[in-house]
Amino acid sequence: MRRQKDLPKSLGYRIFELSQSLQAIRDSLGAIRQGKLYQFIPLYGQLRALLLKSRMNEPLLLSLAKSLSQELMIYCMDKADPDNLPIDEKALGSGNRNKVFTYDAYL
Repeated sequence: MRRQKDLPKSLGYRIFELSQSLQAIRDSLGAIRQGKLYQFIPLYGQLRALLLKSRMNEPLLLSLAKSLSQELMIYCMDKADPDNLPIDEKALGSGNRNKVFTYDAYL
């Protein structure tokens, strides 16, 4: 059985998807700041969808910028460890203290 080709998405729909993704990132960051560290998982997924190319995925933010002839400036941290994360010690908890949480971008 042959796989059907997906229809290309309109520019307006891709901008809508970007808006939804940025809202999800904002919400995840707010939850992480409240100590809900499990929100790193959806945050990572959204950032990956926006910025990384895979066999099945063209990065949404990068492809939109290219379509609109816009230059992007992306800032990121070198490395992060529990001592440098923008969350407090209480949020890490004693059980998580020895685990290293890493992320590449703090928005």
